[in-house]
Amino acid sequence: MNRVRQTLTRLGAGLTAFGSLIWLFWPENFLESLDPEPLFVFLVSAVVWVFTEFKFNDDIENARASPNDVRNARDLLRLHAEEFRTLLKHHDTFQFLDVAYYNLVSQLLRRSQNGSFIFQNKELANKFRSFCTALERFDQFVGSHTAPELIAGALRTGFKPYQRVSQEQYNQCLNLAREANDLASEAWDKLTLFCEAVKELVPEAFDEPLSEVSWRSVSS
Repeated sequence: MNRVRQTLTRLGAGLTAFGSLIWLFWPENFLESLDPEPLFVFLVSAVVWVFTEFKFNDDIENARASPNDVRNARDLLRLHAEEFRTLLKHHDTFQFLDVAYYNLVSQLLRRSQNGSFIFQNKELANKFRSFCTALERFDQFVGSHTAPELIAGALRTGFKPYQRVSQEQYNQCLNLAREANDLASEAWDKLTLFCEAVKELVPEAFDEPLSEVSWRSVSS
């Protein structure tokens, strides 16, 4: 409905402009001074302009997100609401967390790099690329400074030393974790901006309840 109103507004503005031209240049004696050639040009241009405006409006109404963009947007909305919310927003990387969360990051980046997880919408593609850049910095930093530990029968990752270490080493790990937390917050902010764009550009992604990502399941 908003798009229809916008089109009608443009039509009204255009007709007002045409009316002003007619008022300024139309001959005082219409019947005696009527010239068919400029009249023909005026009528043809007016008709073409009106149909162009309505065709433009139809194109906007019919423009829907591709199934690929809807599917991938839903996966990222789910990650924003669940797994990445835990990892990037609420979790302190100093503490141990199931490696499945970190593996999910690596898998998303790998799918992005090999072209199996992309967006056709240019605005979404740019925001997703920005998010992946921040997410990759986080992933590389964690991978460079930690190693999974088998704790209570499950592999977990964290900056906290699992064995006894000196106070100096402990403080060093704590500082690394703080840096990782900053990188996680940056990636989270980029993901949030992406999800806000999805609300505007891919409203179809909200037609059904969100479910687990189609290419990976993460157990808490």
